[in-house]
Amino acid sequence: MGSLACVVSALAASHQGMLAARLAWILALLGPVALSAICLHLYCLRVRAKFKPLRTSTGSEKTALPRAIPVHGLFATVSEIVLRRSTLLRNIDLERMKKHGDIYLMFAGPLPVIVVTSSSLVEKISKDYHVFAKSDPRALNMPYYFKWVGSSNVVLANGDQWHRIRQLTHPALNSVHVFSTVFNDKARFLCQALREKVAASTTADGMSIPLTRWLKAVSLDSAGAALFGFDFKHLQELSNPGIDAMDFVIAEVFDPARMALPLKNRLPLESNRKLEKCMKHLDQLVLDMIASIRQEEDEHERGNVLKMLIHGQRCETLNTSELRNNIIAMVLASHETTQVSLGGVLYFMAKYPALQEKLRNESIALFPDLDQAFSHMESGNQNNSTYRTLRNFHSLGNFILESLRLYSPLANQNPRTTSSDTELGGYRIPKGTLVSMNIHAIHMNPKEWDRPEDFNPDRFAGESCENKFAYLPFGAGPRLCAGRNFTLMEQKIVLCHLLRHFDISLPHSGYKVPIRRGSFTGLPENSFELHFRLRAEMAPCPAAMTGVTIYSAQEPLPEEVKPCILSVSYPGHWFAPLPLSPYAATIEEKTMEWMDPSASSGVRSGAPVFWRWSLATMRAIRIPWRRTSMP
Repeated sequence: MGSLACVVSALAASHQGMLAARLAWILALLGPVALSAICLHLYCLRVRAKFKPLRTSTGSEKTALPRAIPVHGLFATVSEIVLRRSTLLRNIDLERMKKHGDIYLMFAGPLPVIVVTSSSLVEKISKDYHVFAKSDPRALNMPYYFKWVGSSNVVLANGDQWHRIRQLTHPALNSVHVFSTVFNDKARFLCQALREKVAASTTADGMSIPLTRWLKAVSLDSAGAALFGFDFKHLQELSNPGIDAMDFVIAEVFDPARMALPLKNRLPLESNRKLEKCMKHLDQLVLDMIASIRQEEDEHERGNVLKMLIHGQRCETLNTSELRNNIIAMVLASHETTQVSLGGVLYFMAKYPALQEKLRNESIALFPDLDQAFSHMESGNQNNSTYRTLRNFHSLGNFILESLRLYSPLANQNPRTTSSDTELGGYRIPKGTLVSMNIHAIHMNPKEWDRPEDFNPDRFAGESCENKFAYLPFGAGPRLCAGRNFTLMEQKIVLCHLLRHFDISLPHSGYKVPIRRGSFTGLPENSFELHFRLRAEMAPCPAAMTGVTIYSAQEPLPEEVKPCILSVSYPGHWFAPLPLSPYAATIEEKTMEWMDPSASSGVRSGAPVFWRWSLATMRAIRIPWRRTSMP
């Protein structure tokens, strides 16, 4: 019995030793973690102490000293991002606003950021833009963004440099009537692509189409052509070197991991080497276009922003580096935000079919023939009647504005950095502080908007939207986005075409836009889709004609062929049939077929082909026929 007791005692002692060893290992592991947590907490307290409450006075009265600035700590931020992966970050922003109020301090990694969620504070920041200057991307752990766009551009420049660049670029960006042909052509290509998709559907009720690829294509192609005369051809091609380079650069430059872990930007990684290569490829595209335009003989020709900047009427012009920086910054600032905006507008049109039908009817009444209206705006000026009509299409404009309020492409404005000590919201803000205006929180703030969760385009009717600093898709104040009219014009033209061709609906009741959680611009997932049904008057003719003779759109129509026209397109109506002429005897088959509008020869079923005929009032002529005796 004694020996058994000894064995038991030895085992107990051994077990206690193992527990003690495990506890020692656990403490050894948790020790540094606990120490780091304590250090981070002390760091947060030290940073918070810099933002002291200020006692302000008005006349003889002094206000009460405000409380210490609210803090949303680093651990809270990390836990929200890591542990609440099913919750959109912009919805988390709303929770922070409800918890902390109009102004609070949060941490983006080790970077302290002051966040504001009220229009009164936005007004101060926007008007006092010399003190609240645009932030250097390098201070945000975005060195590749700075390397690509530099600081000498209308988006990031400050002070006298910004004033100079703004004066030179603003007239070109706002000559939006010049770009109408580009926007119209890209909208027609988009509708053609979607028509082919719908035509391939096995049901008469249309089909649900993934839209991310197509909205990205129309916005990128429009931006490339209108800004610097380059066609990315994304509407025709899923992939090419220009598209692939742009996709990779945007994905990497705005990757949250690069901002949270800045060391990634300095390591010899394959992704960094590829990023450098893609940036050089896009640089060369722009530099080649600059060189080509400078060699053109006709310095009065316009057509894209780059041409207007190079052949501007001012004595002072931008140098090559500034041209490159501004064009790249404009492409970055415009195409993905326009893509997101179009997606939001189409979603709300699908969600509210009565409003969609109202906009469609008004569009048809204003522009019976879209091609005739939008392809001739560029030849006039901003007093052109069609341009004025489109600009004053307020019901569609208000619909876009309200969509941008609820589904803004940017949840936060580009950060500002204080250039000197200042005051904001009753707190001392030291020089060098990052300040962010939370767009989505302000747009959904019940103090700023009546029933902010409701979709109501009439908010923007007349003078009803009085507080411009509570509406921030384009910023506010002197640094209001110079491309505002550019994107609104593009979206209006694209939407007029889509409304004319399709009835758009949700895939199912309760469907919502699937936003990519880590996207800087609220980009939707590739699964984002809406249901498209071809409108009755746009339905294709049953056809099977082959062996047609096709005249080029540039060639004058021969006199002997004019009587053989089978159908024409009057304004507002497609393919109204005409009686056949005496030449009908030469036509072996009277059925008609649709063709590819981008082809000068050949036939592809399911798509219309258009000719312009200057000798008649009709805008489009289809001449598919078989000939037996005509030369």
